[in-house]
Amino acid sequence: MLSVLPVFHGFGLCTGIHLPVMLGMEMVLLPSFSPRAFFRALMTERPGVMFGVPTVYEKLFAGEVPQDLRLDFVTGLFCGGDSLSSEAKKSLDEFLESRGCRARIRAGYGCTECLSAVTIMPEGENRFKNVGTPIKWNRIKIVKEGTEEEAPCGCNGEICVSGPVSMLRYLNQPEETARTVRVHSDGLSWVHTGDMGHVDEDGFLYFECRIKRMIVTSGYNVYPGEIEKRLDSDPLVKASYVVGIPDSVKMSRVRAYVILKEGTEKTEKTAEEIGSRLAEAVPAYSRPGEYVFLDEFPMTKTGKIACRVLETGDVKGVRISISRSFR
Repeated sequence: MLSVLPVFHGFGLCTGIHLPVMLGMEMVLLPSFSPRAFFRALMTERPGVMFGVPTVYEKLFAGEVPQDLRLDFVTGLFCGGDSLSSEAKKSLDEFLESRGCRARIRAGYGCTECLSAVTIMPEGENRFKNVGTPIKWNRIKIVKEGTEEEAPCGCNGEICVSGPVSMLRYLNQPEETARTVRVHSDGLSWVHTGDMGHVDEDGFLYFECRIKRMIVTSGYNVYPGEIEKRLDSDPLVKASYVVGIPDSVKMSRVRAYVILKEGTEKTEKTAEEIGSRLAEAVPAYSRPGEYVFLDEFPMTKTGKIACRVLETGDVKGVRISISRSFR
């Protein structure tokens, strides 16, 4: 196993250290991450398995890649820690196939309160926009927000988890523990993750966003993940991140941070072109009234987008407010 994730958080520690030790696998550790070190380890050690977050895969395989790189020895590529867009997954899978890799990116879902891993995409399945089915012995339930009442199939609600991976408590925080770990009417102890999602008829989990990320604007609930999926499929957009900005009238207004595809100009015309296509797919109240074009997203040390930095607007980019007809 090639371990590229930092081990000071649950995902990197559990998958990069605990899992290979438990299975008796050889670990290839990268103490400091760089594309050069990664490809050197990949080509000399030929690891069969790798775990990563979306930005790691995208940065590595969408950038400068050795011409003689072959990946026919790779049997498992797993992705978690953040949402992987359909466009990114499709692009990554095509790249892997072009280099002789029979494995495809398998997305999963987890959280620190559940020892990092709850679901994983079953082998052989290649579905988009979802994070798989529960790992053996885990259970998932979607409840209506703020309740313990189960939501209908296909409806968004809070993701709850029960099983051997669930935590017992927060250390010395009984009140927070009581809010998070609850015994439902079925007699089982459930962790309320604070994440929003739904389950389809086949039992596959769709992660939408953190409930705290949900934007309330003029009384309507806006799910950033849904807007991001639409934006990421736009022919001019490479990646996007949607946030809510405080507004004295609407409570919050929607702002979209966008990284454009190479060769696309950061102009008002570009923003309105993107906005007009988005307007055909989402309700008026959820459309961004402002676009900020960036060269790259600010990142945390764990490889996730630094959402709080984006929410404060403390980034350098081209900011464009689009006309009402395009939102």
